[in-house]
Amino acid sequence: MPSASNWPPWDGLLAVLPTKSATLSVPLATQLSYWQEQDEKSSSKRLSEIIIKHTQRLNQVIENVSQLSRRKAPDAQSLHLERWLNSFIEDYKNSCPDKCTIEVEVDNSATIIVFDTSQLHQVLTNLIENAHRHSLDYCSQAWAKCVCHIDPRTQRPCLDLYDRGEGISADLAGQVFEPFYTTSHTGSGLGLYLARELCEINFATLDYRVAENNKSGFFRIGFAHPEQAQQRLHND
Repeated sequence: MPSASNWPPWDGLLAVLPTKSATLSVPLATQLSYWQEQDEKSSSKRLSEIIIKHTQRLNQVIENVSQLSRRKAPDAQSLHLERWLNSFIEDYKNSCPDKCTIEVEVDNSATIIVFDTSQLHQVLTNLIENAHRHSLDYCSQAWAKCVCHIDPRTQRPCLDLYDRGEGISADLAGQVFEPFYTTSHTGSGLGLYLARELCEINFATLDYRVAENNKSGFFRIGFAHPEQAQQRLHND
C-alpha cells in the first residue's frame, strides 16, 4: 500500500472536493433517474431498489465530505438514539444484498443525542460494513452488535460497535484512523478517517478500545452531552 506521504496533502484534497462533488452529482442523479425508470419496466424491483439506495448514499457521502472541506457546521438535531438506530438498521438491511445480522442492546431507552442525521448514517454505515467484513472473514458470518449506554465516568451517551473478527492490536489501534491506512486490498483507507472527522464536527469522539486480552475490542462513538452540544452549535 502506498504511504500517506505519496498522496497530496489531505487539506488540499478536501479543498477540491466541492468541485468534484458537483461534477459527480450530475451522473449520480442521472443514474438514479435511470434506475427509477427501470424499476417501472423491470421485474427486478429488489435489485433496482438496492442500486437506488446505494446511489443516494454515495451522493450523500460526497456532500458530507464536501461539507468537511468547507468547514460548514453540521445540520445537527436532537435524536432519540434507540428509535433512530432501529430505523437505520431497517434501512441498512433493506439496502444490503446479502444476509447480515445486527444485534442491538440498549441500556437506557430514553437516551437523546445531538448529531447530523446524514453524517451519523455515514459513520455507522462505515463501522457496520467493517464489522460485517471482519466477522465474515473470521467466522463466516456477517455479524455486528450495537450497544447503547451512558458512560458511568463521563455521563456521555455512547454507542459501542462489536464484531466477531480477530480484533486490532494495541500497536495498530492508533493507526486505523490515519488517512489512507488500510489492511484491505480493496479499501481506500479513508472510511475510518472520515468517520472520525464527521464525529468531531458533531462534538463527538470515535475511537477503538482494545480489550484486556489484546485480541478483541470495539469501536466507540462518544456523543456530546445533548445540552452542551446544542449550546456549542448555537455559539458557532
